[in-house]
Amino acid sequence: MSFDTEVNAMRQLKVNLVFKIQDPDLGSIYFSKYQPQSGLVVDSDKVGLVTSFSVPATQIDLLTARSDVGSATVAIVDVNNSFSLFLGKPLSSLIGLKCDMYVGLITKQGMDFSDYLVEKQNYIIKIISKTGDKYQLGLRSPVDRMIKSIYNFRGNLTAFVAAAASTMTVDTGIDNWKAASGGSPQRAKIGNELIQYTSKSFSSPVTTIGGISRGDEGSTDEDHKAGEECWFVEKVIANPIDILLQLLTSTGTGTNGAYDVLFDGISIPIADIDVAKFLSIKGTFFPSDSFTLFFYDIQNALKYIEVELLQANNLRLTEDEGLLSIAILDQSVPGAILPQVDTDVITAKPAPSWRLSEQRLFNSFSIEYFYNEGTGTYAKTKQFDNVNSQAIHGVRTTSNFKFKGIVSDGVAQERGQRLMDRFSSPQSEISATQFLKTYKTPPGEKVTFTHPDMPSPGGGLGLSHELELLRKSINYATGLVNASYVFTSYINLRRGLIAPSDVVASVISSSKITVGAGRGVLYKVGYVLNLYSTATCLVVDGGNNTIIDVTGDTLTFANPFTSLFATTRFLRFADYDFVSDEQRAKYMFIVGGSGVFGDGSGGYKIF
Repeated sequence: MSFDTEVNAMRQLKVNLVFKIQDPDLGSIYFSKYQPQSGLVVDSDKVGLVTSFSVPATQIDLLTARSDVGSATVAIVDVNNSFSLFLGKPLSSLIGLKCDMYVGLITKQGMDFSDYLVEKQNYIIKIISKTGDKYQLGLRSPVDRMIKSIYNFRGNLTAFVAAAASTMTVDTGIDNWKAASGGSPQRAKIGNELIQYTSKSFSSPVTTIGGISRGDEGSTDEDHKAGEECWFVEKVIANPIDILLQLLTSTGTGTNGAYDVLFDGISIPIADIDVAKFLSIKGTFFPSDSFTLFFYDIQNALKYIEVELLQANNLRLTEDEGLLSIAILDQSVPGAILPQVDTDVITAKPAPSWRLSEQRLFNSFSIEYFYNEGTGTYAKTKQFDNVNSQAIHGVRTTSNFKFKGIVSDGVAQERGQRLMDRFSSPQSEISATQFLKTYKTPPGEKVTFTHPDMPSPGGGLGLSHELELLRKSINYATGLVNASYVFTSYINLRRGLIAPSDVVASVISSSKITVGAGRGVLYKVGYVLNLYSTATCLVVDGGNNTIIDVTGDTLTFANPFTSLFATTRFLRFADYDFVSDEQRAKYMFIVGGSGVFGDGSGGYKIF
């Protein structure tokens, strides 16, 4: 009898809890509720001490990028002082130690410890309390390390500084401003003025900067009083995923891996980060994006990252097998092998439930971007409205979005359109109770969800589609998982839709054209197209061209066309191997006789 068969047959199993503390002197120390049946032997005096785990549901927020700073509580009974004395040193030594939590089952078949679920990994002990003979250990997620102040390099002018002055002295207390090197100036902010400097010296407690260029980034060169507050500023221009990795890992010493390049950062060990996942998302979705940000006086690094990097790119921080990882929302990777959630892992009772709500629906908002640090203003604004949604639900507004790092019109357009696609229609959510083995998928990641009783977006019953995991939790009494999934904006579009193809209505320039009235909504930034002749139906201009802006029915392309005429030229999607992931996800493509596209994914077979 297999384990899954036994679970289905019995439905009444003992849940085992195992708790591991990683002590620098004693190594890995295990405590448990029961002795695991195989794969691990817990010392007999430490079996029966773990009485319960308490872990809030792990979840993501679809709109805000507020991170789930995970917490957990482990209850341990102190039988014969076994826990009080196990360290051989004060219990205060436990504070700051890493620990892991495992969940398994005691069955007739026998569950090996290697098959136990790692509920939490690399969590940090933050609180220890004791009532009677029971200890409570409060644990926090590694994300907790991100709630800290960074770039707190400040000081006060020691004397009056006149406009146009090229030297300043700042009482910094310690030598913590960055020196200019290699001909590259550094930056500082005094009051509302940004400056650049090319020399720096320190004589306790004063830092002297010289070679100053005043009124940087469009700020105003002005007088400054003695005592006025000053900040060291670092300007960063880079890919947003690279900036995220730099902030997470930088120590200021360059010793924490390839991304430890900033003057300050959160200093998370690079070994604790799933760098490969970050780089995979970068290569797939943001290969050429560039952000510009100025770092100074960041009081809460986590909140800063959530707004300027996560929400601006529709990303969420997650935990995956003990590593700090990342998920991208509302995007699909064609050919990706996803976890399967179907009737083999979903319990019959309670039955899964489906809910449709317009509670968070909005169809009108703006994005402010291209922030000018010198003037403290956003230089550009894009307005987004979905008239079809407004006709059905009325005009629904939400707070406008402000993203300092976005400087490209195309990036702002793509981010805004993605938000509109998801939130301008009612949101569907499915809740299901599942077996323990399905718990590993982090919130924000995709699964293929299949169930005969769930409504299909195309009508009727029988859902089988890619959904996002919204939240999950374990019922420690039953050993079952409670999970909720949400529908993506593309769920009803990945059904072999015929791609749009439009005649060029008018030519504005060699890289800017219009299509027929109302047809612009079918095209998006990032779509890759070819230009064809209406007379011969053959490609002209040869190369693939990418849309960088869509405004109404006007399309702007990355490269100029050399044979562009109105009415005698038409647009068509480029071949599958050259188009964007979104084009592949939504539309139908023809594959050759092999039946396999260039990325290894197979075509649909029609019988």
